[in-house]
Amino acid sequence: MRDGRALLRGSLVVALVLASACGKRAPAGEELPRATSAAPLATNPAPHAPGGPWADLTPDRAFARARAEGKLVFLYWGAAWCPPCNDLKAEVFSKPRFAELMRDFVPVHLDGDTEDAQRAGEALSVSTYPTILVLGPEREELLRLNGSLDIDELDRALGAVRGKAQSFRAAAARLDEGKPSAEDCSTLAHAAWELLPEETWSRPRILAALRKAIEVCPDTMNRERALLAGTLLGLAAAYRRDPALAEETRAAQASAVSYLDLVFSNAETTWAARALVNHRAEALAAWLAADPKDAAYLSWKAKWLAAAASLRSREGAPVDVRLAAVAPSIDFFRHENPSGPVPEPLQADVLAAAARAEREAKTPEERYSVISTASYLLRRVGAHDEARSMLKAEAERSDTPHYWYSMISALEQELGRIEEARAFSQKAREGAGGRATRLQWIANDILFHAKLEGPPPRAYLLAQAEAFYELAFSLPDGFQGRNRTRAEQVRSALAALESDPDFVKLVSRLRDRCASLPADAADRCRACLLR
Repeated sequence: MRDGRALLRGSLVVALVLASACGKRAPAGEELPRATSAAPLATNPAPHAPGGPWADLTPDRAFARARAEGKLVFLYWGAAWCPPCNDLKAEVFSKPRFAELMRDFVPVHLDGDTEDAQRAGEALSVSTYPTILVLGPEREELLRLNGSLDIDELDRALGAVRGKAQSFRAAAARLDEGKPSAEDCSTLAHAAWELLPEETWSRPRILAALRKAIEVCPDTMNRERALLAGTLLGLAAAYRRDPALAEETRAAQASAVSYLDLVFSNAETTWAARALVNHRAEALAAWLAADPKDAAYLSWKAKWLAAAASLRSREGAPVDVRLAAVAPSIDFFRHENPSGPVPEPLQADVLAAAARAEREAKTPEERYSVISTASYLLRRVGAHDEARSMLKAEAERSDTPHYWYSMISALEQELGRIEEARAFSQKAREGAGGRATRLQWIANDILFHAKLEGPPPRAYLLAQAEAFYELAFSLPDGFQGRNRTRAEQVRSALAALESDPDFVKLVSRLRDRCASLPADAADRCRACLLR
């Protein structure tokens, strides 16, 4: 679901649907008739064709070519149903300039549903759609990007790492010394901090490094500093309830207003931090302004709304970015008025903005993000009928209707229409194609039903658990990468059934099957089953 920066852009998607694009680093905020067995796995699932000069190579062959040609590898990891992935296709990969940028690289597109993709993703510590990696020919990681960027930002990000001596790791080391170069500051600003491997980049380390980068990067690079500030504020607000991060979040909070002034200083700094502006107003308000009548809050709220207005009117901005700039008005209203209907003028503004964006979104890729955002905004202002109509229409024309069915299910659940929500959750599961995607949507359906009030629908859950594991066992990477994450979610969701005799028998059979796998796969398999 994940994706945005991925965490910030993806936070919208997480709120929309159980099928989150976000990975493990993303902070928290994700009885019918007896189910049929899983539908047969499509042998040729609809590919996510991102456009552009992609080399038709596996990652292993791409690294071999990079060694032979003295180039770097540009690896994009995504999925057909992921809205931020479709943003990238529309705003980056389809541009002629992207092909020019790729002349110094071996560009590889790795769709999460392709054969053995999850194994490759796990080997590269990639789990979130979308993720972009720039790697040396010996697989050394130079830069990790989350995909929430335009073609100019990609050009700037790549410019700093085209020489093999430059990398995020080297830039971070010079930051530790307090002597980052301008290229280091650019590399640090465009990196996907929230996607860095946790074993080397703990959350305290990330927050401290971001604060230091804002402080030591030169004032002549305020665009980059604003991007760093937006990343820091978004992460600190998301982590604000973690007691282990109390010191780091307090330090960020003390400078938050000055960071916001940096973000709002001009149109370009606002654009650089657009993920913060469009998607984190409510979180920042909850973090920084417990009293919505506080004068300081009202001051930076006014600046925030002015910045959002500049995004709405920015010439050449993607349709989805302009539409999402409506969200801060809803966020601030809800911070000040936690319950009750939104004012009629605000609802009318959202309805008009959603209708305008739907008209302006011409390509399937543009529509993917626009319909996701529009339906979410409509729900937030109580326009559920309009949101439902929009989602159903998109499902009928889409190559990935399961995604839209999941969103309809979430809408119906929000309204307390549980039977309708169940039906669309099941429809989404039945319609999902591809390898990892099919597993993910079976898991989504299991999680949905397991969380319903009352006794768990045991027969349904048992049938879907069997379908999930049957598919996982059929895939060589069925317990790797995102597939393993889904298996762990299924394990947790089914904990309520661990004393059920039929479930005990199922787990016993599955454990026997785990033993038939290669040793490393068998260990992962067993770890995904209840003890």
